Amino acid sequence: MTTKNKKISISGRNIYQDEKGRNILYNKNTGVGYLIQEKDEKSFNTYKNRFLFVIIGVILAMNFLAEPIVCIGAGIILAAFLEFRYRKKFLPSLVQITNFKPYKNVTFIDQIVNSGQTNKVLLSAVLYVIFAILLVLNGIEMKLNNVMMIMNLALACAAVGFAGLHIVAFSKMRKLNK
Repeated sequence: MTTKNKKISISGRNIYQDEKGRNILYNKNTGVGYLIQEKDEKSFNTYKNRFLFVIIGVILAMNFLAEPIVCIGAGIILAAFLEFRYRKKFLPSLVQITNFKPYKNVTFIDQIVNSGQTNKVLLSAVLYVIFAILLVLNGIEMKLNNVMMIMNLALACAAVGFAGLHIVAFSKMRKLNK
C-alpha cells in the first residue's frame, strides 16, 4: 500500500484532511477536530457505522430469530451502548485540535477510488446487488408480514445504493487508469 492510499483510508460527512494530509473528524458544533491516526482507523470505521450495523442486525434477527419487540429492544440497548462508548471512551482517546479549520473533505467515493483495487470494487458492487436480491427473495419465500417486507425492501434499496456508489467509483478508477 502506498502512502497516498494510507492518507485516505477513512471518509465521511465530517472527515477532513488538514494541510499535512492527516485525517481529522471535525465536530462543527464545538469547532474541535479529532486526529484519527492509523491505529484508530479500524475502530473509527466501526463506530462510524454503528447505527447501520445495529439496524442490519435487528432486521436480520427479526427475519430469522426472535419476536420483533425483543429484537428492537436489543437493538436500542446495543445502539445506546455503542453511542456511549463512542462519546465517552473513543473520542476522548483521540488527539484533539481546538479551533480546527476544515481543509479538504474526503468522500466515500474518493476513498474507494484511492484504494486502487478495481477488481475488489467491482466485486463489491456485484455482491451488494446479489445481497439485495436475496433479501427480497428471502422475504417472499418466508412470506413475511408487510412491516418486515418493507424493512427488507429498505435494506435492499440501501444495498443497491451502495452498489451504485461502487459502480461510480469503478468508472472513475477506469478513467484514471486510461
